[in-house]
Amino acid sequence: MVAELEGLFTVLECVVCFCVYSRSERIPRMLHCRHTFCSVCLETMACLKGSVRTVACPLCRWITCTSATLTLPGALWVNTDIWDQISEEQLREKGINLELDRQETIKAQTRETLIQSWESFLNRKKTRGLPTEHSRQGHLHGDEQVADPPPQCSPLSMSGLAFP
Repeated sequence: MVAELEGLFTVLECVVCFCVYSRSERIPRMLHCRHTFCSVCLETMACLKGSVRTVACPLCRWITCTSATLTLPGALWVNTDIWDQISEEQLREKGINLELDRQETIKAQTRETLIQSWESFLNRKKTRGLPTEHSRQGHLHGDEQVADPPPQCSPLSMSGLAFP
């Protein structure tokens, strides 16, 4: 199984740049010797000599000649065997990416829920569990209250000046 997957990946990537073929940028195109490379690498390897555009195959050195009036995509065939595999591979990758996105969303939602639960727990503990100033000052001993809460003081009454 691993050997099959490795074989699949080597077929689906350009042997020059090692980038995966795609149906948009790195289209698999065949030279006249039947070796396949991505369109980006072919454009880089192409040489214009007068009215002829040439590409030397990096594997077998066969020279592919096309008319300079044609673009390389217009002059070279797409490798349909690889093209058909790209569609299936991209669908599998999209499925894997969608599953990873779904898992990340679930993790983020779970993390957010845990944070909210923890914050709620802390808020409840603050309001219920800790004694307030009033309850500490005026706690009860038996049936009678030991101390009253402290009177509210303003800065003026503390200075000794009383204003009616």
